[in-house]
Amino acid sequence: MTTTTVSRPDELRPVVRGELEDLDPVELDAVHRLILRLRMDRSLDRLNELADDARGRGALDRLPAILAEVRARRWPAG
Repeated sequence: MTTTTVSRPDELRPVVRGELEDLDPVELDAVHRLILRLRMDRSLDRLNELADDARGRGALDRLPAILAEVRARRWPAG
């Protein structure tokens, strides 16, 4: 693989696309798994931000009571 220093996404995308064309199937699979991991990490970061925001607003304070109500309706005692 070639090493290119490019900082602008509009310049980097064609470079990366060209690099992808030269990968063998095993390397391509590894890159795909890396991309999936990056997306997953980004999603988890966003979920953590949203959860922190919800906690800060007190939106999760009633969660234990809500879960208890749902469980009671779904699985009644007896």
